[in-house]
Amino acid sequence: MNKKPLKEASLNVQELEKIHHYIRKLARPAYGEKLKIIAITKTCSYKAIEEAYKNGIRDIGENRIQELEEKIANKKLPKELNIHLVGHLQTNKAKKAVRVCDYIQSIDSLKIAKAVNTEAYKINVTQKIYLQINIGEDPNKYGFTFKEIFKASNEINQMTHLQVCGIMTILPQTSDQTHIKALYNATKRVSKRLLEKNRRCKQISMGMSNDYHIAIECGATNIRIGTRLFGKRK
Repeated sequence: MNKKPLKEASLNVQELEKIHHYIRKLARPAYGEKLKIIAITKTCSYKAIEEAYKNGIRDIGENRIQELEEKIANKKLPKELNIHLVGHLQTNKAKKAVRVCDYIQSIDSLKIAKAVNTEAYKINVTQKIYLQINIGEDPNKYGFTFKEIFKASNEINQMTHLQVCGIMTILPQTSDQTHIKALYNATKRVSKRLLEKNRRCKQISMGMSNDYHIAIECGATNIRIGTRLFGKRK
């Protein structure tokens, strides 16, 4: 089966400035200067990464390891650029993920955490990770449930070659802004509890193109923006 060609997407500079405006306007003082825009470049060619970097973005996000590998093959990435895996990771892809990703935001089970820890041990690195929480308890989404995440985090914190930097969530599809805000506030409360056990677990990755402004109001430190920057995916 033929692969779909990657989209030759240019970054929408006007939309990026709007996002910066919202950050300046809405971010809490404690987070405003530290809030990261993660440019989601899935299905886009390497040009999207170049455009993002040229316009001051230092964090890019990808969903699939295979696509990421193909995209950056034979490319010399800037040292300041951080690559975040934000899509579901299968255990058989853990080896590749550890070798190409600065952050794996989609640690959604103890099984994948153990697999990533094993691969990081093999090459003597400490892999930076986020724990993915299914805060909306959506059966179509991956992630720890509210009941699972605290026990799981205690176990993952003991894994020798993982550094838990924060949590990540993807909400159920909804246009109800009140519900969205409630779920993001719940994610923030989970973050506070995890931070009590692990002072490095400071990052909160939540909010995408359609609701990032709500996420910022609720205390996001990472927002994951794709469509607003690079247009709709086919």
